[in-house]
Formats: sequence, structure tokens, C-alpha cells
Amino acid sequence: MARRLLTPNEVRTATLHATWLRGGYDTDETDELLDDCAYTIQVLTEKIAELITLTRPMRTASAPIRNNLIAE
Repeated sequence: MARRLLTPNEVRTATLHATWLRGGYDTDETDELLDDCAYTIQVLTEKIAELITLTRPMRTASAPIRNNLIAE
């Protein structure tokens, strides 16, 4: 099954169905939700790392400007 990105609200409001025979939640349903959560975290972590790399030159270049403003 294709993984999908979840919103915080989708995670908070997810409904897992109880099973009567084994007691607890449906294993397949729970695994699917956890897999989607893990995929979402992975994608967002990779995006954050990418943005940190892309903005590093801008942050380095702006440091002298920021230091001059603080010194004044």
C-alpha cells in the first residue's frame, strides 16, 4: 500500500477498531496508521534537513549584518 502524509489532525482523530477475539486493536489497521506516521516523520525530517542546507549560506551571509545591528 502506498504511504501517505498525515496531518496532525488526522493522527489525533484516527479511529482504531477493537477486536473481540484477540483483545486490543486491529493489528493491520494499527500497523497501517503507524507506517503512515513514520513515513510522514521521515519525509518532514528530510525536508527540514534540505531547508537547513539551502538556507545555511543565507544565514552565514547575514551574520555580519546582524552583528552590526546589535553593536549599534
